Amino acid sequence: MAMADFVPLSRAGTFVAADAARGQILDSDGSGYDHVGMASWYGGKFHGRRTADGEVFDRGELTAAHLSLPMPSYVRVTNLANNRSIVLRVNDRGPYSGNRMIDVSERAAELLAFHRSGSTKVRVQYISAAPRSGDDSAILLASYRGPTLPVTQAVAFVQPEDPGAQTGAAAALLRISQRASASNRILMAFAAAGVTEEE
Repeated sequence: MAMADFVPLSRAGTFVAADAARGQILDSDGSGYDHVGMASWYGGKFHGRRTADGEVFDRGELTAAHLSLPMPSYVRVTNLANNRSIVLRVNDRGPYSGNRMIDVSERAAELLAFHRSGSTKVRVQYISAAPRSGDDSAILLASYRGPTLPVTQAVAFVQPEDPGAQTGAAAALLRISQRASASNRILMAFAAAGVTEEE
């Protein structure tokens, strides 16, 4: 690790300016990162804004903000209060207040079952650099581990969209999912990603 104005954050990514105001040391390689600390979530206020990595923040995606890990990268976040965990895409910097180690998206907080409490103690483990482009939503969703499917907030992973924009099997799945309950849409999303409840 080294303090620099610019630190290469990912072999697949670009250079991102160091946060000199906080004197933060950025990791050019997250290998071996495995820490326990507090997590919180962020959502509506930041929805639609650009992240530090240049992506558009979507509170419904499985993403996270960390002060020093490479961007973009994948980390497994485990809620130590209930042992639920999921892999998230680190694409932003933060959190910038309190003693928090990581901020996760609103959707990730719902999956990890701390949306209502606002914060929880977590374990964060670096997995690898993430690709700069492409949709990794299904892969991230398939990484969920927990005792039950988290349906307490009655959210669905397959959001209703305009079937006219899709063709073939994708349009059929959307038509079916629009008529399904939220919990059934969750089960369909897990099935589409190849995940079963036993896992």
